[in-house]
Parts: sequence; structure tokens; C-alpha cells
Amino acid sequence: MIVLITVAAILVIMGIIILIGKGDKLIAGYNTASEEEKAQYNVKRLRGLIGGLLIVLAPMMIPL
Repeated sequence: MIVLITVAAILVIMGIIILIGKGDKLIAGYNTASEEEKAQYNVKRLRGLIGGLLIVLAPMMIPL
């Protein structure tokens, strides 16, 4: 139980870091892309999607 709560907390922290714009290196695939490939993405929307997804998934880790 404690491990799952810890994992959920880490997911929330990572989601917040991505949402505030400091965690682009946490997004798989985006961090390894070339500058030309990165230019094709809407970074703000990508951050919102991935950060929001992490925050929404975090409570699902905690059993009832």
C-alpha cells in the first residue's frame, strides 16, 4: 500500500513538473527528437496532455 501511494505521489509530482514547463525531458520520444522534429509539435498542448494524464492516472494507483 505504501509503495502504491509513493508511486502515485511521484506521478503527480512529474505531472506538475511537466505542466509548469520544466520537464520536457520527462516526455518519452520528445526528448530524443531532433530540433526539426520538435518544431513539428505544439509543445504547450503536449505538456498539457502528458502532465494531465499523469495527474489523472495517479489516483488509480491507490487501491480502495
